[in-house]
Amino acid sequence: MITRAASGAINPKSVDEILKDAERHSSIGSSVTSTSPTTATGFKLPTTKLTIPQRKQTPQRVSTVLPRNGEAKPMVAASMGRGLEHNQSRSFDRETLISNYNNQPLYKLLQNPKKALLTENWTVAREEVKNIRVLERIDQLKHNGMWSFQQIESFRDPPRNYTHWDYLLDEMSWMQKDFKKERKWKIAAAFHVSRWVKAWFQAENKADVCVNSRIPGRNTPVHQINVHESHEEASSS
Repeated sequence: MITRAASGAINPKSVDEILKDAERHSSIGSSVTSTSPTTATGFKLPTTKLTIPQRKQTPQRVSTVLPRNGEAKPMVAASMGRGLEHNQSRSFDRETLISNYNNQPLYKLLQNPKKALLTENWTVAREEVKNIRVLERIDQLKHNGMWSFQQIESFRDPPRNYTHWDYLLDEMSWMQKDFKKERKWKIAAAFHVSRWVKAWFQAENKADVCVNSRIPGRNTPVHQINVHESHEEASSS
């Protein structure tokens, strides 16, 4: 493949020529920007600044609500009692909801909108009307003495019949106590036996801490062993 420079169609430039062209272009650009924009005949171009009309912002009504802790916190009227998020940790503000509904209900504001409305907007207005109707009904019942402030007693489950598993658990409870006492008795018995063994090793005369006994033979019946004789032998010794 033959390039245009190799074929002689264009003459390659040296480094000095490239640097001179760059300086010449930079000087021309600076002279054009320093002077006012004119044409070749000396006629000045009109320099007019376009003015874009800005959108007029409607002022928002700000009110101060005193929370429970007593600190004043400014809140926009559009966000008080209307469309509150579920994650906001704020109690139900009854007075604010009634005041907004009486002065400027939301369903009337949505009748003449300046932009497109969504179903969520109408849902908020509908919920506001429902809450107001509920509050009015509660006030009416309070006025007639039919609204009780007493809480309903919690439901108690009926007694359940005993089953096999219940009886088994009852048996396991006293068996657990029996095993616990038996373990304590074994520990106490082992403690006393260890003291007896220690006394036998520390005694000078081993016969003083021993009891004469006779080991019966394997073939001797149990009823033939005379217990009194063994006690007499032990006492005589």
